[in-house]
Amino acid sequence: VLDGLAGGHNTGMTDFGAQMGAMAYSQEFESEADYVGVYLAGRAGFDVSGAAFLWRRLAAEHTDAIYLTGGSHPSTANRFRLGQEAAEEFLVKQEQGLSLVPEERETS
Repeated sequence: VLDGLAGGHNTGMTDFGAQMGAMAYSQEFESEADYVGVYLAGRAGFDVSGAAFLWRRLAAEHTDAIYLTGGSHPSTANRFRLGQEAAEEFLVKQEQGLSLVPEERETS
């Protein structure tokens, strides 16, 4: 918007905004969203046992995301692994009759 108000000249505000957005949505933030998403889907009644395969399908369709580094999202390989772990955790809690609430994790 600021670049537009400056008569279409690049004032650097667009780049600054992109950098701020990348900081707000870190790989850690996105991993946490995936983790909580497994719980939300499971609590909504969906079978989460194959939830991680979403990332395998995504990798097959968007091969450029497989080795994503330095971006705001984890690689699809990491998302697959973490999705499997989250689904297993959820299913164990469900089987044992425990509260289906995500674990609080330490942030760096």
